[in-house]
Order: sequence, then structure tokens, then C-alpha cells
Amino acid sequence: MTNRDPIQRTKDYLERVARKTYKTATPTIFGNVYHWVFGFTKGGKTVVWGPYYSDIEAARSLTCLDDGVLLFTSESLDGVCFSDNGGKTWEAVDFHTHLDDQYQKVSAVRAPIVHPDGTISFVRCVGTSESAQTITPQGYQLSKCRAWLIHSTDGGRNWDDRTEIQTWDEAFPLFVEADFERMPNGVILAATRFEWLHPLKDKSLPYPPGKMPNDHSAGHMLLMESTDEGKTWSKPREFLQYSEVHGQLTLLKDGRLLCTYTNYHLPFGVAAVVSDDFGKTWDFEHPMQLAISHPTGSAWPTTRQLSDETLVTLYSMFPYQFESPESGRTVCHTVRWELPAMS
Repeated sequence: MTNRDPIQRTKDYLERVARKTYKTATPTIFGNVYHWVFGFTKGGKTVVWGPYYSDIEAARSLTCLDDGVLLFTSESLDGVCFSDNGGKTWEAVDFHTHLDDQYQKVSAVRAPIVHPDGTISFVRCVGTSESAQTITPQGYQLSKCRAWLIHSTDGGRNWDDRTEIQTWDEAFPLFVEADFERMPNGVILAATRFEWLHPLKDKSLPYPPGKMPNDHSAGHMLLMESTDEGKTWSKPREFLQYSEVHGQLTLLKDGRLLCTYTNYHLPFGVAAVVSDDFGKTWDFEHPMQLAISHPTGSAWPTTRQLSDETLVTLYSMFPYQFESPESGRTVCHTVRWELPAMS
């Protein structure tokens, strides 16, 4: 009988993966990677990020801390899995995040926040998605969004401490597919995803609200800042355009801030944009297209800067319209590239 407990199911899945090795769809400088577990950035050293189409649904991330500890979380997992032996075995911790009603769910985040004192926090945000809001009974009073910082003071082994943090006076979750990056002045910048309930100012939605089978076309990223280690956040400000999602932030060695993201509009695939002032303004006149996908299958691009200052971006994509059932349509690709030097 299949174990339906999500914490145990995730632990079992990770231990199965650790016994196997899968090659990426194209040769990369990294050789072999775990099945659908890939990527770089955040935490102390490395984050590995996975796409859809496996046992654990979507939006999974694997963070490697400075001491080699691995932390795994995913969209369907309200908790974290911990490994101190390179992923051979795992311990699972359930966060038991409180939901105020049956329509709320816990939103995924792309990485933890590592604090200056070495402690770690995962943001756990609950709210009601647009699709769920369309099926609530007429007159039903939706519960407001809530969020917490779930803390670990022992390198990710225990997560008993939590602090409720500021959100906003709406049902939609404030942190969705959120990514976090610390600026040199200590400010934490967060990129979060909104949909058709919160359209861009003075820009019409690409389709009538709630009329599409998914919300990718109306999806767009916004930015927020925290000056107190994630306890309070600035009002969200517009960032990327419609159909530009999965934004991931990387602070580069020369001080520039890079955002790698997914295009769900032409040209479909992976793109990037740069800021010279830590996210206050962005060079939208010169976006960079890193990969082309067919059609909207690209997802979860994640970038890491190497010691020689070149960049490696990993992502999932649909490279071809038709693929055999054995190989499937979704593959993991990488691209190694360089930004032009600062003038």
C-alpha cells in the first residue's frame, strides 16, 4: 500500500534517489546529477532546484550549507528533510503549518534565509490561490494570508522555533515561489509571484480573469525588502512583466544583481536581467535570452557564479515537440555563460 504521508513519502523518495544516478539530457561540466534534482544558489553554498513531473510534485529545492548539510523542501512538503551524509539517508521534520480553513495552502519558497549569526529560517506562508477563491461558496469570508519564519539554530537539524511575520490584509499569499538574496548592506531582497488578482498597474491582463486552465500568462514577479531579517517587509513593487515567472536572484562578485527567470511568452525559455543598484532599477532594455524552449515548458532557472566569475544556469525545458514515452518531454539543461564586464 502506498504511503500517503507527505513527510515520509518525501524521505523515502530521497533515499531512493540517493541509490541512483541519472545523466542530464546534455553533457555538462557537472557530470551526473540526481533525477530531477538540480540547480545552484543560496544557503551557505549551493541550492539544487528541481522542476515538475516526479513523485513529489513541483517546486523542490535542495540547499547545501557550509558544513555539507543538505536541506530538501518542495511544494507538496510542509517541512524539510535533513541529511548530513551527502544524501544517503534523510531525517524528515514536519513544520505543522497552521491553516485557517480548507481553502488555504502552504506556498512554496525557493530557498531558506541564512542569517548573519549562522541560524537558518524558512518562510512558511499560507493563503488562498486565485483558483481556490473562484470555488469558495458565495458570501464565504476568506481567511487572511499569514506567514512565519521557521527557525533552526543547530544547522538545520531541529526547527522548533517560529516567529509570525508581517504579511498583508489579503487572502492571497504574499510569498509565492519566493526567492531571497542578501544585499551587501544586509537588506534581504525577496522576489515573489502574483497572478491575475493583482494585475500590473495600467496594463491589461493577457486574458479575462479566471478563464484559462492555468495562470502562467498572468503570472509576474514583484520585489520586497526586509531590513530586520525577514520579520517585516516593504510593500511589493512591480518588477517583471506578465508571463515572466520563477525569478531567482544572484548577487555577483562585481556587485551586480542578476535575476534569472522563465518566459511564458515568445521567445519561450530562460531569460535574465541585471541591476547595477541592488534591485532598485533593472536594465530591461537589454534582457538576455539564455535558452529557447518549446513551447512553455521551461521552468525554474537557477544561476550560480563560479570561481572564474563565469555563470552556470540550470533549468528544465521542453526541447522538442515530440518525445518518446521512455525519455519524456522534460529535460534538464545547463548553459555556461559570461556577462559583459562593467563599463
